[in-house]
Amino acid sequence: MPQTSDRKLQRKSLKKLIDELFGIDPRIRFIAVYHGQYIIAGGMRPDIESHDPDDEARDIDLQLEKIGEILRTWQRWFGKLYAFTLRYERVNLVFQPLGGERFLVMSTEPQLDPSGVMMKVEAHSSYRTLTEEIP
Repeated sequence: MPQTSDRKLQRKSLKKLIDELFGIDPRIRFIAVYHGQYIIAGGMRPDIESHDPDDEARDIDLQLEKIGEILRTWQRWFGKLYAFTLRYERVNLVFQPLGGERFLVMSTEPQLDPSGVMMKVEAHSSYRTLTEEIP
């Protein structure tokens, strides 16, 4: 099977998994898998409005990639990174490396404990799909 077909199948599988992950808790606002600065699967929960304006989404993706690169660099001193959490007034943001240049970003409502919800995400039966390399 050609590489592009493999990639399409992987992305379809990731989309299905992300849809399932939204079912963990209704306070999860956004889940996406990034490869570098590009979202390869995921997005906002349907029927929820994003706090950031559409015309700035690309800038935010670029900034997330920079954060990821900084966090990956720090691993040489601090060891393996498991997750990085930011808590804001309106949302919590969770950054979790998945291997290579890929990472998961999730936002939740501020009253949801980001550590607890990440434990549920990692315990999901299909979580390993997120950590597999896309051809």
